[in-house]
Amino acid sequence: MRDSKDKQDDKETVVTEKPVTKSKDVSIKGIEVLNKKAILDEKDERVYNVELPEETVLNELKAEDIVVIKSDEKATIGTATTTDNGKTWTVEVTAEDESVKCTYTINVTVREKLVIDSEDKQVEYDYSKEIEVGSKEEYEKVLKGALENFEEKVVVNVKDYDEEKYSINTFSKIVTENPEIDYGYEQVEIQKEGIVGNPESKLTVTISYNQSKEEMIRQRNEAETKAVKILDDIIKDTMTDVEKEVAIHDYLVKNAEYHTEGLNTYYATDHNAYGVLVKGEGVCESYAKAFYLLAKKAKLDVIYVTGVGKSSTDKAENHAWNMISLDDGWYNVDVTWDDPTYENPEDKWIGIRYKYFNVPDSIMNNTHERNKEVDVSHSIVSSDVIIDYPEAKGEKYTFDKLDLKIDEYTCDNKLIVKVCTKEELKERVLEMLKEENSGEKELSLKLVGFDMEYDEVKNIVKEVSESNDISGFRWSTSMIDNYVRYKLMW
Repeated sequence: MRDSKDKQDDKETVVTEKPVTKSKDVSIKGIEVLNKKAILDEKDERVYNVELPEETVLNELKAEDIVVIKSDEKATIGTATTTDNGKTWTVEVTAEDESVKCTYTINVTVREKLVIDSEDKQVEYDYSKEIEVGSKEEYEKVLKGALENFEEKVVVNVKDYDEEKYSINTFSKIVTENPEIDYGYEQVEIQKEGIVGNPESKLTVTISYNQSKEEMIRQRNEAETKAVKILDDIIKDTMTDVEKEVAIHDYLVKNAEYHTEGLNTYYATDHNAYGVLVKGEGVCESYAKAFYLLAKKAKLDVIYVTGVGKSSTDKAENHAWNMISLDDGWYNVDVTWDDPTYENPEDKWIGIRYKYFNVPDSIMNNTHERNKEVDVSHSIVSSDVIIDYPEAKGEKYTFDKLDLKIDEYTCDNKLIVKVCTKEELKERVLEMLKEENSGEKELSLKLVGFDMEYDEVKNIVKEVSESNDISGFRWSTSMIDNYVRYKLMW
């Protein structure tokens, strides 16, 4: 006889396995084409766009050049296909459960070969051979072309050599007058060979850069491409020149940050247009070169200026800014100083400043001094070449004349109210005090056409509240130049 335990052992045990749920995930982390990351389209999450280097041949692209990075390792990636010789590719992702599929589209373009805009069409030179020049003007064209091509060595045969005309300082002058070609010029050495009594001389010019030629070409191409895109977005055909200038100024202030690390450490991109336009950061040189590039492409008459900027403590530092010509004359514009840095982040509440927008020399010269001699801040070449900057005497488009026509906003996109008298300021404060008295309120204003000291501005709230018998609140006041912000806490 079996005991009860034996009987239990005789029972058949049935194990039921829980069904495994297979993933339906067909999302992807990204796409790369020839190791270049494609960018997700803003309007369609199934479309990616990529721009390849100018040497790329589209119809030579292969399916294996398209790499899709899937989110779910168990999903299946199909073979990429194209029907238009590489311009557009499609690839299908199938989920693990095989019931869900998604087709992704990759639009491929090739960067256009850069063409430098120039007032005078440049002559093509073969820099691998000795180049003969017969005048100072032709010599400057040869050197400008060499800098545009990032050549490292140029041999020039000068028919009638003159030490003053063919000075080493010509390079500094070219770079200052044509900032769009400088993506790493550092220094130059010139070796002269000739026979005593013979006016003909051979000059071997050796140019040094702080970046490789490939990197400088890449940065210039990307900066040029970005500049075109920016202008397409911000410039309209109906705009006047000053409206275009405002749009360019505002774009740079909104989209760039001053690279404070660049004050103590040299970064090449801090000193060319690529820094501010593509990376979104740079020092004054990058801001000024970015403004120059955008303004030039917008068909504005603009100059790149080097000199010194003087702070409130009268400390002078190397600086760069711009000048622009409108229909009544020249103006100064300093985008860098209109995009200041703040030690305390809470102090940064003004969206865009225009303190240094279209300023005449009579005011600008108090804080800025243009170089009397050409200088390139990162060059070891001394210079005695005088550059003839125009005088800025324009009056029609100074910002105080445009002030009431342009709305200004705080960093959190609140309108800055403009008041033209002290009485109007009091009226605005009273309106704020009479609003529903709960929580925290904020009022941002700009004093237009009159000045007040901080203590006077601060006491306006006390004066208005007492005369209208309003109490039960605390307030704080901040003031930057002629901008005022009141905060009320009930």
